[in-house]
Amino acid sequence: MILVLCTVPSAVALRLPAMANRRAFIVTATSSLLIPTSPARTSAAETSTLSSDLFSLETSLSQLNKIPTLITNQKWDSVRAVLLEPPLKDLWAKNTPFTKAYASKVEDELSALEASDELLTHLRYLDMSVYNNVFNPIATEGESGASKELIRSYWEDPKRELSSCISEVKTLIELGQKP
Repeated sequence: MILVLCTVPSAVALRLPAMANRRAFIVTATSSLLIPTSPARTSAAETSTLSSDLFSLETSLSQLNKIPTLITNQKWDSVRAVLLEPPLKDLWAKNTPFTKAYASKVEDELSALEASDELLTHLRYLDMSVYNNVFNPIATEGESGASKELIRSYWEDPKRELSSCISEVKTLIELGQKP
């Protein structure tokens, strides 16, 4: 952070009476401000260590491992709630640069970037498929044009995306554990 010191010239204050000198001193003292010229805060991704990032990934993996039961029980909103809990949320939210910062800390940065991009895509598709299942006629085979194949895809899409998410998180963990 760069700081700029602003002061009011007090040369005039030397020629003024005592009361004015005091006033000039107060004005000078109070106008000597430290003004930050760059953001004072740094994001958590910039200050984290590789070991804390690995812990976040392992916690995210345990969060993902809760989801199969929720899918089986058709708890679509609960699946979405798990996806929005940190640290899992940090892997795919638009305003968190976690995966790029993590990739820069591992030895094989390119593989980490590819895995994180795949993870991002699969997490978004998982969220989309469970969101759609809130409205899809899963239990109404044959009604309203819902074919057996369509109903099967309603069940299989979230499972397939979840499997891919788990695989990519494991890949990221392995990349971070390499010496």
